[in-house]
Formats: sequence, structure tokens, C-alpha cells
Amino acid sequence: MRQRAKMLERDAAPSSPDDAQLHEADFSEQIVGLLKKMGVKKLADLARLSKGDLWAQSQLGKTDVLRILRVCREHGVTLRDG
Repeated sequence: MRQRAKMLERDAAPSSPDDAQLHEADFSEQIVGLLKKMGVKKLADLARLSKGDLWAQSQLGKTDVLRILRVCREHGVTLRDG
């Protein structure tokens, strides 16, 4: 039981945002395309953006922005405005 718990914990550990690509975050093609237009190529690049930058994008809906924020949290990426 303990071995299984350790294995699950290891598998659930977030990867380093420095080398994680956008497609690894399971974003839709629309989100990936828009983020690439904003200069984001890796998850770590999201740190250059603020929440306001994301909310200002009219092509992103509320669900899209919340998904991006959740992925940032999961991968340890802190947005510019904290």
C-alpha cells in the first residue's frame, strides 16, 4: 500500500515549468495559438504575463483563463502580479 502511494505521489509531482511545453498542459488549440501570439512558448514563459493580461484577451473566455491559472498553479508558475 505504501509503495503504491509513493508511486502515485511521484507520478503526480508537477514537472519543471522550465522545460514543459504548452501542449503538455492539455490546452485547446485556440488557447495554445493565442498564447503563442503573446510570445509564450513554454509554461515558464507564462510568468511574464499577469492575470490582467489574460483577462484582457477577448478571445479567451472565463473557463480558458481559469484553466491557464490552474495549470500555472499546478506547475509552480507565478504570474507577474502574483
